[in-house]
Amino acid sequence: MFNYYRLSPSKRILTIALLCAGLSAIRFAAADGRPGQAQKASPTAGPRTERLPGVGRKIVRELAGGQKHSYQLKLAAGQFARIAVEQLGIDVILRVMDEQGAILIETDRINGNYGPEEALWAPNAAATLTVEVAALNEQTPPGRYQIRVAERRSAVRLDALRMAAQRETQVGRQ
Repeated sequence: MFNYYRLSPSKRILTIALLCAGLSAIRFAAADGRPGQAQKASPTAGPRTERLPGVGRKIVRELAGGQKHSYQLKLAAGQFARIAVEQLGIDVILRVMDEQGAILIETDRINGNYGPEEALWAPNAAATLTVEVAALNEQTPPGRYQIRVAERRSAVRLDALRMAAQRETQVGRQ
């Protein structure tokens, strides 16, 4: 099995750069041009937890400062998921948490109120994850976002690299 942490710092940087280039190529190759079906939820919905829909189906929600929305995602052991959020006028933080509420992944790209946030995860054992979308700032005016499960499949070796790159990026922003 590939061990990312045994690489020298310069090889880590090269690995991340190659991984990012590969992910862009994969994203373009996988795009089929068909829009997913949107599932619109109530903009005033409270802290209830919804189930994330299947791959390609979208949920569009409104969010304001101080608010957060939670979703549930069940994954089998060895299954990989890529959760994608498109910010449509509000800067959000995307978190993935385990059953005990421990944060596994937290992402906030430096792209402001518009653009993507993405989280990758492949559990070693079956898990029910909580995916949380929260407004970055308390005083943020209302905006919309779209969330979807972009990929859900059996994990492959490349996914371990992708998740390692995600962790390194997360550590670098702290």
